[in-house]
Amino acid sequence: MYPKLFVIRALNAAGITAPLLLPRTAPGYVARIVRMMLPDQEIVTYDPRDEAVEIGAALLPHMLNRNYVFHDFLRWNLEREALSFTKGGDADMLFVSRGGVRTAQSFRELENEAEIEGLAQEAGLTLVRPETLGWDQQARLFSRARLVAGEFGSGLHNALLSPQGCQVVSLNWLVEVQSRIGNFRRHDVGYILPADGQARLYSIEPQANQPFTIDPVEFRQKLAIAVDRAQARKAMAGWDDAPFPVDTPELRL
Repeated sequence: MYPKLFVIRALNAAGITAPLLLPRTAPGYVARIVRMMLPDQEIVTYDPRDEAVEIGAALLPHMLNRNYVFHDFLRWNLEREALSFTKGGDADMLFVSRGGVRTAQSFRELENEAEIEGLAQEAGLTLVRPETLGWDQQARLFSRARLVAGEFGSGLHNALLSPQGCQVVSLNWLVEVQSRIGNFRRHDVGYILPADGQARLYSIEPQANQPFTIDPVEFRQKLAIAVDRAQARKAMAGWDDAPFPVDTPELRL
């Protein structure tokens, strides 16, 4: 959603304005995000179940990617958004929990989730359930994150907001999305497969739930590496921003 709103904002700045058409069946957070990003945007709502909207001409904002290969315009806007948040106060190592979003349609389940979450917290990560946070809170948290870990899924994809050098630890692998986000944002991305070595993949065909476990010993070891790298990067942050020393030795030829 962010990419489309960036495009609309740029069009508005260029004098190209139009009402935003939004179905009333959309989740409530959609309108809230629009208001946060585009406070003056006119919104027209309709109920697609029994209403139709006649449109003379339409602008269809793009998601700024093709097969998750992203346009640099998105990078510039993400970085501008990150600069708008006040610094300090938030955790910068996050573990994204899927515990609150499992449904009957979920095709995979991390059976030792509580154990893995406990190990993450012992390592200094803050447990985050994105669905319990407002979008502004999510954006602020992830835009400062130096480490993001969790089960592969849309919550982990919030690392799109995270800065260059962020360490990403994905439990399970489904498709190349997280790797392409990492390539775009210059993250270090690692995957820990289920303990049996078999990725739990999605299929459009009806399928039974696929339970799996993550080896806790392997998780602790791999997460420790990511934590060390994140802390090293944090310690180095801004080291090259200091002014040149005043008493620079004279150059001798």
